Amino acid sequence: MGRLNRPKQSRKLRPVFLLGCEGKTERSYFKYLNETLFRKIVFEFPGSRNHNSDPGSVLKALKQAIKNRKDITGAWVIVDTDNWQPKQLQALHAWEKENSIHGLAISNPCFELWLLLHVTDQFPPTGDAVITALKQTFPNWKKPNCPPFKKAMFKQAVEQAVERAKRNDQTTVYKLIEILML
Repeated sequence: MGRLNRPKQSRKLRPVFLLGCEGKTERSYFKYLNETLFRKIVFEFPGSRNHNSDPGSVLKALKQAIKNRKDITGAWVIVDTDNWQPKQLQALHAWEKENSIHGLAISNPCFELWLLLHVTDQFPPTGDAVITALKQTFPNWKKPNCPPFKKAMFKQAVEQAVERAKRNDQTTVYKLIEILML
């Protein structure tokens, strides 16, 4: 007897976002997002082979990961400005404009500012001041871990961070978050 031919069921594929991150804190945060809010989204974190975190190395690793992939919903570079000069970020801005799935999330001075905006409307001017403010709220927190946000209130905290970031041009991480929330 032959096999029963069943019609192929169309299966909606999960969105895939490649995130080229400068540091481990960014990866930790997006993994936490995936565990709590965006379970239907796949995050992949291509890294440079030599573990360089300069903008050029992050972009190069992301470009390499994109090659021959057709399943990508978005490809984003996530970097800080505290260690880099504007000239080092120029290639990232150009790359972002090349394709509609490309995105760039820059935080000034550091990604931890985005984390701080989940709990307060402060915009400290230096990376050290941002870390100090985070540690006042989360005394046991240590980089590169994601701060221990309350899971029950996390969606609201993310939404507040988006609104706070929109009022100030120090971080554009909210642009990626808004896409993920659709």
